Amino acid sequence: FEVADASNKGEQTGAAIKQFEEIIKVEVPSADDLTDEVIRCKENAVYRLAGIYKEKGLVEELISLTKAILPLYVDFPKSKQAKMIRTLFDQCIKIEGRHQQLVDLCQHIISWCEQENRSFLRMRIETNQADLYFKMQKYNDS
Repeated sequence: FEVADASNKGEQTGAAIKQFEEIIKVEVPSADDLTDEVIRCKENAVYRLAGIYKEKGLVEELISLTKAILPLYVDFPKSKQAKMIRTLFDQCIKIEGRHQQLVDLCQHIISWCEQENRSFLRMRIETNQADLYFKMQKYNDS
Protein backbone atom coordinates (compact mmCIF):
# COMPACT_ATOMS: atom_id res chain seq x y z
CA PHE A 1 0.00 0.00 0.00
CA GLU A 2 2.82 2.39 0.86
CA VAL A 3 4.49 1.73 -2.50
CA ALA A 4 1.28 2.53 -4.37
CA ASP A 5 0.75 5.65 -2.29
CA ALA A 6 4.32 6.80 -2.97
CA SER A 7 3.84 6.19 -6.69
CA ASN A 8 0.71 8.30 -6.60
CA LYS A 9 2.50 11.17 -4.85
CA GLY A 10 5.45 10.87 -7.21
CA GLU A 11 3.28 11.54 -10.27
CA GLN A 12 3.56 7.93 -11.41
CA THR A 13 -0.18 7.48 -11.56
CA GLY A 14 -0.04 4.56 -13.99
CA ALA A 15 2.01 2.53 -11.54
CA ALA A 16 -0.16 3.67 -8.63
CA ILE A 17 -3.34 2.63 -10.45
CA LYS A 18 -1.95 -0.85 -11.12
CA GLN A 19 -0.80 -1.28 -7.54
CA PHE A 20 -4.08 -0.08 -6.05
CA GLU A 21 -6.00 -2.39 -8.40
CA GLU A 22 -3.85 -5.31 -7.27
CA ILE A 23 -4.53 -4.49 -3.61
CA ILE A 24 -8.25 -4.34 -4.30
CA LYS A 25 -8.36 -7.62 -6.23
CA VAL A 26 -6.26 -9.69 -3.81
CA GLU A 27 -8.57 -12.30 -2.36
CA VAL A 28 -8.60 -13.06 1.32
CA PRO A 29 -8.36 -16.85 1.80
CA SER A 30 -11.00 -17.07 4.50
CA ALA A 31 -13.24 -14.88 6.60
CA ASP A 32 -10.92 -15.48 9.57
CA ASP A 33 -8.06 -13.79 7.71
CA LEU A 34 -10.15 -10.65 7.24
CA THR A 35 -8.66 -8.43 9.93
CA ASP A 36 -9.29 -4.76 10.58
CA GLU A 37 -5.95 -3.94 9.00
CA VAL A 38 -6.79 -5.82 5.79
CA ILE A 39 -10.18 -4.14 5.60
CA ARG A 40 -8.66 -0.70 6.19
CA CYS A 41 -5.97 -1.29 3.57
CA LYS A 42 -8.46 -2.42 0.92
CA GLU A 43 -10.84 0.40 1.80
CA ASN A 44 -8.10 3.02 1.50
CA ALA A 45 -6.94 1.51 -1.79
CA VAL A 46 -10.48 1.83 -3.17
CA TYR A 47 -10.73 5.46 -2.06
CA ARG A 48 -7.30 6.40 -3.42
CA LEU A 49 -7.96 4.69 -6.74
CA ALA A 50 -11.32 6.44 -7.03
CA GLY A 51 -9.59 9.73 -6.25
CA ILE A 52 -7.05 9.15 -9.02
CA TYR A 53 -9.80 8.28 -11.49
CA LYS A 54 -11.77 11.38 -10.57
CA GLU A 55 -8.70 13.62 -10.67
CA LYS A 56 -7.71 12.34 -14.11
CA GLY A 57 -11.27 12.46 -15.44
CA LEU A 58 -11.51 8.70 -16.00
CA VAL A 59 -15.27 8.50 -15.59
CA GLU A 60 -15.75 5.08 -17.18
CA GLU A 61 -13.13 3.57 -14.90
CA LEU A 62 -14.71 5.13 -11.82
CA ILE A 63 -18.11 3.71 -12.72
CA SER A 64 -16.64 0.28 -13.49
CA LEU A 65 -14.73 0.36 -10.18
CA THR A 66 -17.99 1.00 -8.36
CA LYS A 67 -19.60 -1.95 -10.13
CA ALA A 68 -16.59 -4.20 -9.53
CA ILE A 69 -16.50 -3.53 -5.79
CA LEU A 70 -19.96 -5.01 -5.20
CA PRO A 71 -19.13 -8.72 -5.50
CA LEU A 72 -15.52 -8.46 -4.31
CA TYR A 73 -16.15 -7.41 -0.74
CA VAL A 74 -19.07 -9.62 0.24
CA ASP A 75 -17.20 -10.85 3.32
CA PHE A 76 -16.67 -7.31 4.62
CA PRO A 77 -18.89 -6.03 7.41
CA LYS A 78 -22.08 -4.64 5.92
CA SER A 79 -21.47 -1.16 7.29
CA LYS A 80 -17.99 -0.92 5.72
CA GLN A 81 -19.21 -2.23 2.41
CA ALA A 82 -22.15 0.18 2.36
CA LYS A 83 -19.85 3.07 3.24
CA MET A 84 -17.48 2.23 0.39
CA ILE A 85 -20.32 1.94 -2.11
CA ARG A 86 -21.89 5.20 -0.92
CA THR A 87 -18.56 7.01 -1.12
CA LEU A 88 -17.80 5.73 -4.61
CA PHE A 89 -21.31 6.48 -5.79
CA ASP A 90 -21.14 9.99 -4.33
CA GLN A 91 -17.94 10.59 -6.28
CA CYS A 92 -19.60 9.30 -9.45
CA ILE A 93 -22.68 11.45 -8.95
CA LYS A 94 -20.58 14.62 -8.83
CA ILE A 95 -19.66 14.10 -12.47
CA GLU A 96 -21.85 16.23 -14.68
CA GLY A 97 -23.23 15.23 -18.05
CA ARG A 98 -23.21 11.46 -17.56
CA HIS A 99 -26.77 11.09 -16.36
CA GLN A 100 -27.68 7.97 -18.34
CA GLN A 101 -24.54 6.13 -17.25
CA LEU A 102 -25.25 7.09 -13.66
CA VAL A 103 -28.83 5.85 -13.96
CA ASP A 104 -27.48 2.54 -15.25
CA LEU A 105 -25.08 2.43 -12.30
CA CYS A 106 -27.99 3.13 -9.95
CA GLN A 107 -29.96 0.26 -11.43
CA HIS A 108 -26.97 -2.05 -11.08
CA ILE A 109 -26.45 -1.12 -7.43
CA ILE A 110 -30.17 -1.34 -6.66
CA SER A 111 -30.43 -4.85 -8.11
CA TRP A 112 -27.38 -5.87 -6.06
CA CYS A 113 -28.93 -4.34 -2.94
CA GLU A 114 -32.11 -6.32 -3.51
CA GLN A 115 -30.13 -9.56 -3.83
CA GLU A 116 -28.11 -8.82 -0.68
CA ASN A 117 -31.06 -7.41 1.32
CA ARG A 118 -29.49 -3.98 1.73
CA SER A 119 -32.62 -1.88 2.07
CA PHE A 120 -31.12 1.35 3.46
CA LEU A 121 -28.43 1.54 0.82
CA ARG A 122 -31.02 0.70 -1.85
CA MET A 123 -33.28 3.53 -0.68
CA ARG A 124 -30.43 6.01 -0.75
CA ILE A 125 -29.45 5.00 -4.28
CA GLU A 126 -33.10 5.10 -5.39
CA THR A 127 -33.34 8.67 -4.12
CA ASN A 128 -30.30 9.63 -6.15
CA GLN A 129 -31.72 7.81 -9.16
CA ALA A 130 -34.94 9.80 -8.89
CA ASP A 131 -32.88 13.00 -8.78
CA LEU A 132 -31.01 11.92 -11.92
CA TYR A 133 -34.27 11.17 -13.72
CA PHE A 134 -35.50 14.61 -12.70
CA LYS A 135 -32.36 16.22 -14.14
CA MET A 136 -32.93 14.26 -17.36
CA GLN A 137 -36.52 15.59 -17.40
CA LYS A 138 -37.97 12.09 -17.15
CA TYR A 139 -40.55 13.12 -14.61
CA ASN A 140 -42.66 9.95 -14.77
CA ASP A 141 -39.64 7.76 -14.06
CA SER A 142 -38.54 9.90 -11.15
